[in-house]
Amino acid sequence: MSGTGGASDEWTHVADPARPGADLKPDPSAVLPSLARSTRVCAYDRPGTTRLDGIPNRSTPVHRPTTAAAGAEDLRALLAAAGEHPPYVLVGASWGR
Repeated sequence: MSGTGGASDEWTHVADPARPGADLKPDPSAVLPSLARSTRVCAYDRPGTTRLDGIPNRSTPVHRPTTAAAGAEDLRALLAAAGEHPPYVLVGASWGR
């Protein structure tokens, strides 16, 4: 869960260094597209996150505050529903807000 409430599109967009302060744009050099060239990549947005365009994600609301244990259980359920099988490599940037 993003500490700032951001969604997974933060990992698919980059800033244009020639235009400081400009909006982030989708780019194949961003983290998720780069990794996807060599492995399967899945990203999901926890409830309460907001996309770069300022629109809250569409997900089932959850009781706040949430816990790490609840987040782990959500992830287990998500992976099972998606038919994904281990091994997994999990990457996170921060927790909570």
